[in-house]
This record gives sequence, structure tokens and C-alpha cells, in this order.
Amino acid sequence: MAQFTMKHLAESLGLNPATVSRALDPDKSHLVAEATRLRVIRAAEEVGYTPDPAAASTRRRRSSTVGILVPDLANEAIVNVLRAVGDVLERNDLTALIAESADSPERSRRTLERCRARRVEAIISLAATEADAELMASLARTIPTVLAIRTLDSVKLPTVCCDDVRGAALVADHLADLGHTRLIQLMGPPEAATFRNRARGFETAASLRGIMPAPTLFAAHATAAEGRRLGEQLFSGPRDQLPTAVFAHNDPMALGLIEAARVAGLRVPHDLSVVGYNDTTMARDFSLPLTTVRYPAQDVGTQAGILAVSLIQGGAAPKKPFIFPPQLVVRESTARPRSR
Repeated sequence: MAQFTMKHLAESLGLNPATVSRALDPDKSHLVAEATRLRVIRAAEEVGYTPDPAAASTRRRRSSTVGILVPDLANEAIVNVLRAVGDVLERNDLTALIAESADSPERSRRTLERCRARRVEAIISLAATEADAELMASLARTIPTVLAIRTLDSVKLPTVCCDDVRGAALVADHLADLGHTRLIQLMGPPEAATFRNRARGFETAASLRGIMPAPTLFAAHATAAEGRRLGEQLFSGPRDQLPTAVFAHNDPMALGLIEAARVAGLRVPHDLSVVGYNDTTMARDFSLPLTTVRYPAQDVGTQAGILAVSLIQGGAAPKKPFIFPPQLVVRESTARPRSR
């Protein structure tokens, strides 16, 4: 039987071979209309076509590589999960190919397409957003694919994560137990399920305690700089209307907020209690040790690696996600509210 070529694919679609070539090239697919690109990719998948000139042999040869997509290599919690994944892959003679998405849908797409082109044995995404859902589902038809840290609502894929709803609820309960009733959240980018789940868990737990948090402040990026910016915005209002406690969706944002509070003349925790999330080194070593939620990074990373190896070896995909519990760590950045 003759090999199915790019020319055959182009003829079957009524397209120029150059258009098909660009659509299947991660570095040039942006030159093709999105509808055409998806049409070409689907048709190529249906017939098993790959632009790799060594396709016939690479189908039968192990690459011994696993593609791993992360949103931010400066995020300590993500790096800790990544390290645990890498340890599992190393024990199984697999090499991690790591790329950073910076939460850019286009950058994620190019990276995932390159993973497909390089015939990685599995993909582990620590950076999934709903913008990636269709491509992730497409990849999972032919490549073992695992989601870690971030989940997807619209696609059912093997998933390993933390119970972020529960983690945020622990924060709300802790602040309510201290006597705080004027609460606010600094939410990370809502495209990520982790931050949506934290927001939902916090609001639900607070409402069960009879507390209605102030309108959430949204961060463009989950960074210390954004924490400072949102803090400056928050503290520009009348002092007697400020919240007495803030839940920041990760430690960098919490520490950025504390810096903004210092500049504004507010003392933590005397004037304002602050809670972060992830329990990073900076939370423990900061001059004012931060109350935070410990993310089970070792458990999530190890299980994601084990799951990827199992799928590579032909194991069945689990019917339910692996969800690990977080832990509240109380330090010096929270206290009872003082009367104003």
C-alpha cells in the first residue's frame, strides 16, 4: 500500500500542499486561518498522517521523552511539583522536555504541537486552561495525556490535583474563627481552574459563617507585583472601610500585598490579617512568617509521574481524578481584628 503523503492529504481537502504544510508546522501554523488549521489537523489524525519524514520508523521506536508544560518557572510551588514528576520519570528511564507557557494560549498551542511532532511518549500539563481544552482532547486520542495542578471542566482527562476548594475554605474558617467579618480576596487569573476553585471555596465557606466578602480583586498575573498593585488600589480607599483580612490566592501575591500595606502605613497583622497559598520558602522565611495553605506538591507531582508512566505502559486511564488534601499553616500574619 502506497504511503499517504502530504499531497494526498491536500488533495483530499481541496487545499494547496503548502497550506497543509504550514497548518501542520507549529512554527508556521499561525499563518493559516484557525478553521483551516483545525480542519487539516483533524484530517491528518483520521488518516494517521504525520509530517515527520521518519514517521514509519518513529512509530515503532521509543522516544523516551515526556513533554511537560508549565505556566511559570518562577513559581516555586509549580517547580516543586515539576521536580517530583521528574524524579518518577528518571526512575523509569524517561526524560522530561519542559516548556513554559506564560499562560499564553498561542504559546501553549505551539508547544503542544511540537510535542506531538516530536512524538513524545506522554504529555503532562501543569498549565491547562479552557483555551487549551480542544487541543488537549485531540492530543489525548493518540498520546497519553495527564493534567496536574490545573483541571479542565470541559474535557475528561486523567487528572491529579489539590483540593483547592477545601484549601480556601480552611482560610475562610480560620479568619472567621479569629473574628474577622470584613474579608476580601485577591484572585489569580480566572482562566486557571486553581484560582476559580479557591475563590469558590472561600466564598462558600464564608457564606456558611454568615459573612459576605467584599467584591474580589482580580490579578492579571499571580505575582508579587500584582499583589502590590492590588494592595495599592485597595488601600487608596477610606481607612474605616478597609477589610480586616485578605486572602491572596498565592504567597507571592500575599507578600506583595503586605509590602503595599507597609507603604500605606498599615501593620500586619495589627491592622490587617493576610493569608497566602502554597507554603513556599518565601512564606516561611519572610520577616513576618506568612499564614498560608500548604500545597501537596510532592504528592501531586509523584502521582502525575506515576500516572503518565502507567499510561505509557498501556495501563487504563483512571475513572476519577486523584485529589490530595491541603493543610492550613498558621503563622504570624493573622490575628484577631482590632476595633476601629
